[in-house]
Amino acid sequence: MEKIILRQRNSSARPRSNVGGSASVERALTLLRAFQMGDRYLTLAELAVRTGFYKSSILRLLKSLHAHGFIVISASVGYKLGPAAFYLGSIYRASLDLGDIVPSRLQVIVDQTSETASFYVRHDINRACLYRIKPPTRLTDNIVPGVPLPLDETASSLILKRYDPELDQAAAHKRVEVATVTEHAGELAGLAVPVFGAGHGGSELVGALALSGPKSRFNREALTRYKTLLLQEAACISRYLGGNLGRFPPES
Repeated sequence: MEKIILRQRNSSARPRSNVGGSASVERALTLLRAFQMGDRYLTLAELAVRTGFYKSSILRLLKSLHAHGFIVISASVGYKLGPAAFYLGSIYRASLDLGDIVPSRLQVIVDQTSETASFYVRHDINRACLYRIKPPTRLTDNIVPGVPLPLDETASSLILKRYDPELDQAAAHKRVEVATVTEHAGELAGLAVPVFGAGHGGSELVGALALSGPKSRFNREALTRYKTLLLQEAACISRYLGGNLGRFPPES
């Protein structure tokens, strides 16, 4: 989830439309985005700090948002997101298609590394490669997308096991780390990172983003660059899917 920038309340903090749209709509959306993962209710004072808006402006916006079901008001506790926000979120989630985002991000990885990029998901006791893009001019392994593979000690398998709440109760609280292993009798090197979706408070494991190639090409300098790239792309896909970005390193 994107962080809300805190601002001091002064004349320069008053919202202005910078994209040619409606300033009042932008203020309402900013107010909705002030709610973060884990928030139950927010007080008027907390909303003022997070948005930089005057309390009088916030109250007017809350009244309109409440009328349309986007805000629930409790006189004793404060304000929280309403059912209309959940409804829109459900529509967005139902419309998501991994094919809309994953292949394009895999292509970015291949373009920057000239190695093979893949996306794996867990299926029962196995894993499967859903998407895979190979560099055009290099020798790579020959894994076929869709074919069941064992959850072994490969990098993608380690990620699918390490961040799956069904296998590890602490998985939902783990910070993202890159799994780096040598695969296939020491001939190949593999890296993988988790991708999260909106379920389980943004900690739903959707799959593993992986990079592989001959071990000889994965020297220390290359590994450092590849790890950074994989984390950035995994965070990009997770953002699209509604996953919790707070578990990724700040540079992601």
